[in-house]
Amino acid sequence: MLKTGRIKESINPKYYYAFLIILTIIPALDSIFSYNSLDFNVTSVWHHVVFVTLTIGYYATVIGFLLLFKKSHGSQFLPFKNAIFYVMAINIVIACLSSILVFQMYDDSHYARIIVEVLLIISFSFSIVFLAIITIKFLKWYKTIKSFVLFLYFVSFIVVLIYFSFKFVLFEDFLLLMPEIRTDESLVELEDETQNSRLQFNYHIYSLGTILQFLLLWFASIIFLRKHYDKVGKSKFVILVLLLPAYSLGDHIIEKEDSEELNFNILLYNVFASTQGLVIGILVGLPFLILGRSIKGSKLNYFHIVFFGFAIFFTGASAFVDHLPYPPFGLIGIASTAISPFILLLGFFGIVTSINNDYNIRSQLRNYVEKNYDFLKSISDAELINNTKNLILKIDKEQQQDETGEITESDMQDYISQVMEELKSHKTRKGST
Repeated sequence: MLKTGRIKESINPKYYYAFLIILTIIPALDSIFSYNSLDFNVTSVWHHVVFVTLTIGYYATVIGFLLLFKKSHGSQFLPFKNAIFYVMAINIVIACLSSILVFQMYDDSHYARIIVEVLLIISFSFSIVFLAIITIKFLKWYKTIKSFVLFLYFVSFIVVLIYFSFKFVLFEDFLLLMPEIRTDESLVELEDETQNSRLQFNYHIYSLGTILQFLLLWFASIIFLRKHYDKVGKSKFVILVLLLPAYSLGDHIIEKEDSEELNFNILLYNVFASTQGLVIGILVGLPFLILGRSIKGSKLNYFHIVFFGFAIFFTGASAFVDHLPYPPFGLIGIASTAISPFILLLGFFGIVTSINNDYNIRSQLRNYVEKNYDFLKSISDAELINNTKNLILKIDKEQQQDETGEITESDMQDYISQVMEELKSHKTRKGST
C-alpha cells in the first residue's frame, strides 16, 4: 500500500543531528572515565560533578530526541505501533534508577550494587529485543531482494546478538563478585576470569564474538562501499579497509601489560581502548554516511541516522561497569544500549520505507503519464505543475493517509517530464521504423 500523503514542512534535520552527536559524545566521555578509574583516582568532587552532568545531559538528550521524532513523524517510519512510547518509558525507568544511585551517593556516600545490576538487566534486555528485530528485518529484506550485502548484515547482526547475550551474562557474573555496597574507599579492580571456569568460558565466547562481529561488519562495509566506489573515492575506501580491523583488534594485539613494558603512556592507552567502540562504530557506519551525503534534499536523511546509530551502539557496547567504580562511570554507556539499537532500527526502517514510497509513487506517476501522454504534451508548464498537484491530492485521498511522502512536488514534476521525454523518444523511434 502506498504510504504517501500531503507534503508538509518537517523539522530541520539539524536538530536531529545535534541530539545524535550529543548522544554519541556523552557515552564516549563516560567510557574514558570508566577505563581510567582502574588506574587513577576518580573519587574527587570534580569527578562527581562530571558524572552527574553527563548523566543529566544524556537522559535529557534521549528524551528530547524521542519527543522530536514523535512530533515530526507521529507513527510514520516506526517498526511497530507505539514504539516511541515503549522506548521512552524504558529510558525514563533507567533514568529514575540512575537518579536513585546519584541520591544515594550524595546522601549516604555510597551506592548499592543492586541498582547497577537492575539497570544492566533492563538496558541489555531491551537492546537484545531490538537487535533481534533488526536481525529478523534483515532476513526478510534478504529474502525479498537476495542481496549478498543484506545477507552479510543479517549474519553480522546474528553474531552481534549472540555477543551481546554473552556479554550480559559475563557482566552479571562479574558484578556478583563485587561488594553489595560501593564507597569512595572501595578497591576498584577487575576480577581475574581465569580463577573461575564459568567466567573464563563466558569471557572466551565474549572475546571471540567481539572479533567475529567486527570482522563480519568490516567485510559487509567493504562490499557495500565497493558497490558505490565512485561515490567513495580511493582514500576513504583504503582507510576503511585498513583502519577498521587494525583499530578493532588493537587491544587484542597490544594489551595493557604490554603497553607498560613498551613505556606507552597508560593514560593514552586507556583513551585508545575506551574510544575503540566509538571509532569502530564510525567506521562501520561510514558507508551509510557517504551514501547519505550523496542524497540531496532538506529532509531527514535516514542513512545518517544509521551512521549515528552504529557510532552510539558500539560506543555503548564497549563500555563496562563490572568493576563498579565510584562514581559508577560506564553506567551511561551501558544505558545507551537501550536506545542505540532503536536508533539503528529507525534508520534502517526509514531507508527501506523511503525507497519503497519513492518507488510506489514513481510507479503511479508513470502509469498516469503513459495513460494521459497525448493530453499532457499539449498543455503548458503551468498547467503541468497544477496537474501534478491535483495528482498528489488524488493519491492522498485514495490512500487516506496523512504522512509525509519522501518525494517532493518538484521531484514529481521532474519525474513526469522525464517520463514524457522517454515516451516521446520511444514514439519517435517507433514512427521511424
